Amino acid sequence: IFFLPIVTAPLALGMMWASLLNKNYGLVNILLGKVGIPPQPFLASPDQALASIILIAVYQYVGYYIIIYLAGLQGIPQVYYDAASVDGASRWQTFWHITLPLLRPVLLFIIVTNTIGALQVFDIVFAATTGGAETSGGGPANSTMVVVLHMYNTAFKFFRMGRASAMATILFAITLVITVIQLRLLRERT
Repeated sequence: IFFLPIVTAPLALGMMWASLLNKNYGLVNILLGKVGIPPQPFLASPDQALASIILIAVYQYVGYYIIIYLAGLQGIPQVYYDAASVDGASRWQTFWHITLPLLRPVLLFIIVTNTIGALQVFDIVFAATTGGAETSGGGPANSTMVVVLHMYNTAFKFFRMGRASAMATILFAITLVITVIQLRLLRERT
């Protein structure tokens, strides 16, 4: 059940959430109406659209990261916890001095992959905020216009392939620099 959102096609997931969050007929607004809260324009409001997209992305990947964390936790030998218990360590001390340091490689992996994924998000934004073929996506007032969606519009709406390719190259360079910085900063402590 944790993996259901990650194995679902992102476009289908975006369309599903666009339907669930619809102001007029979305299930979320129907449920909110049952408790007396007026309908919310989750994906139609410049103030709420980006937060809604972030929550959809969190929903999509939280199960994957839970599985990774659980695998990391299961990889910590019980002997360390037994020794800490014998030495009289509290739960907080055990977490801070045993669990967290031994989970650093897992945390490094998750931080790096999540950052790369965040810089390259496209499909959920496109599916959830594009009102049809006549719109260019980006949500209301371009509040969800992310870099990759802008590259897509540049290439396939305005037919400026060279500019879109240059943007992709710059995005790759930025992603590479951020990844190297993260690896150096976080690996030193690992």
